[in-house]
Amino acid sequence: MMGAELCHARERVGLSQDELGQPLFVSGSFIGQLEAGTRRMHLEYARQIDDILGTNGFFERNCMALAKSKYPDHFAEAAESEAIAAAIRQYATLPIPGLLQTEAYARAVFRAYRPTTTEDVIDELVAARLERAHLSTIQQSRCCGRFWTRRYCAERWAAQRRWRRPYGTSPR
Repeated sequence: MMGAELCHARERVGLSQDELGQPLFVSGSFIGQLEAGTRRMHLEYARQIDDILGTNGFFERNCMALAKSKYPDHFAEAAESEAIAAAIRQYATLPIPGLLQTEAYARAVFRAYRPTTTEDVIDELVAARLERAHLSTIQQSRCCGRFWTRRYCAERWAAQRRWRRPYGTSPR
């Protein structure tokens, strides 16, 4: 939506993509990517674009609304793309991909990489991760295949046994 509005506002004032990009110190191609929706607009660009195009804070307001994502900044764009993808293909050598993680596994991963984070934050991260898990069950219009090797299955089984064992006890 914002991309189409950017294109409309730019054309209304008679600027090309290159001409709009010059005061922002970006290329016309970058502006084209914003208009096509393949790049997210950052707040500093939104403010400058509002000034240049005279849109009375439209882009700044919408950019701030979009920034309130439940996903971390580095992953928000990927989560948006994932939701509309026709197919999802991923190669992972060791960890279980996010879409296939159980609640316990996701919690353990977040706890391992964020040891000082509060339980409330971990709960929010796990909830957001599990909310995306429905994508792996969509069957007809989208396809998400799961191909696991025998070695992966054996390692997964062994890991599950390790996770069930109380901390500090020896294996049987």
